[in-house]
Amino acid sequence: MSDNKINVESVEFPEEKKTADMAALKEESAAALARRDELRFVVCRNIEMDYMLRFGEIEIDVLECQCEALRSKRRIELIRKKQQEDESFRMQEIEELLDDEFEKYSDQIDDQTEKLEAAEERKRGGFLSDKDLADLKAPYQAIVSAFHPDLNPDIAETEKAKYHAAAAAFEAGDPAAIKEIYEALTTLEAEAEEEAGDSAAQSGQMETLLDEIQTEIKEIEKSYPYNVRGMLENEAAASEHKETLMQTISCYEDMISIYRAEVDDYME
Repeated sequence: MSDNKINVESVEFPEEKKTADMAALKEESAAALARRDELRFVVCRNIEMDYMLRFGEIEIDVLECQCEALRSKRRIELIRKKQQEDESFRMQEIEELLDDEFEKYSDQIDDQTEKLEAAEERKRGGFLSDKDLADLKAPYQAIVSAFHPDLNPDIAETEKAKYHAAAAAFEAGDPAAIKEIYEALTTLEAEAEEEAGDSAAQSGQMETLLDEIQTEIKEIEKSYPYNVRGMLENEAAASEHKETLMQTISCYEDMISIYRAEVDDYME
């Protein structure tokens, strides 16, 4: 007869395993959501700020030279057309037509100028540093886990508002507000058990959410501005990028000179 005894305390019952798995899935989802917010609200904005402060003015020069080169080429085409059709014309008419045709370039230059101004304002106003992000990682993830609407669909609107307030503070670069929300974060045992039961019934939805967030993170990390992070951190690569932009400007300036000389010939 065997003396082996079953340790009841070590037996993992199906419902307990289900609850544990669900808790782990929720924490993984909370970590992914927190990482997504970190990328959107802080990391990418800091990268773009750095990029615009280093290259923004040069990129605006590139756009302006590109616009003028293409505009000059188009000006010649219009003058030729008028002369071939033996039509009289005034240069003002052609310039007004060019203004309409090249409006999109003016919009692009305006957009780039606004980004440069926003970068300068962000630099002056303060922003979350890498150290700030490291300090806020655990508190922010805890807030996401407790109050994010997708992870806690049944909580009160006042509780969901805490996540939105923390996200807004993250975006505004206000670590004190995030820490205040975190310090006020308390969860009763009864609420935790009830939430676990509800979450278990929504495991499929949470897995789908996790897949969507992970896909979104991958898209962010392969797109601008995140995809220029490596270049900005490598001085040789940054210098090469600047040289490429300067060469582009030089090429456009050469084109502009040639086109303007041709316009002068037509107008003589």
